[in-house]
Amino acid sequence: MRCGKRRAELRKKKSRKILSLDPSNAGSIAGHYGAVSSVTLAACIVFLDQMKVPFERFIPALYPFTDTAALITAIVLGRAGVRAINNNNENGLDISAILREAITSKPSVLLLGGFIIGFINGAQGIKSVMPFFDTLFPGVITLFMLDMGLLATVGLRELKTVNKHIFSFALLMPPLHALAAILLATAIGLSPGGATIFSVLAAGASYISAPVVMRTALPQANPSLSFGIALGITFPFNVTVGIPLYYQIAVMAAGLFP
Repeated sequence: MRCGKRRAELRKKKSRKILSLDPSNAGSIAGHYGAVSSVTLAACIVFLDQMKVPFERFIPALYPFTDTAALITAIVLGRAGVRAINNNNENGLDISAILREAITSKPSVLLLGGFIIGFINGAQGIKSVMPFFDTLFPGVITLFMLDMGLLATVGLRELKTVNKHIFSFALLMPPLHALAAILLATAIGLSPGGATIFSVLAAGASYISAPVVMRTALPQANPSLSFGIALGITFPFNVTVGIPLYYQIAVMAAGLFP
């Protein structure tokens, strides 16, 4: 969970300073790049299984924890930036008010509520609702992606005014964060396979959970920007080049921590 929070904080600072973005868009990008790409994670697991590479099976289960921590952190950072600008930085920031506002917002309540409901229901309780997800979830996701695509298309014109470094950011940040995750995972004793999955948790950019959360929490942000670079640049890079690259780095890193 701390990993997700730290990633969101770092990406918020980098996106604001390097890319000259307003707080809403910087917070939205922090949420997208702090959260986890579930499809990239699934592709990584398939890759390791096909390569017959063993990995610690608990690593993928970290997904909801890092995802939730990153999204809530991005909401806090984004709203803090917006409030600072609205106050013209004269009165300072009321951190407790910002935290209360962010944690009690609809996206945060749904995220935290999902954890609580899942914990209370347990494995047996989840079985009773799995037919809903198995049957209807793919269709709902399809409709959601169509809606996000239409929404992103509306704001495409605004991309012409965006700092072009945003595209370099979308390509460079995933391997940099993957490298940090691999070194950390290897240092704490994870296998190369486990370190690879951990790196994908750090390197992915969400285009399913993050868009809907950021759209509600930071409505001033342009969804075409964060959603577009996450899905159009980072996702194909990670799936085609990133995952094999991260695995090779994890294998080499294993020699550094015998």
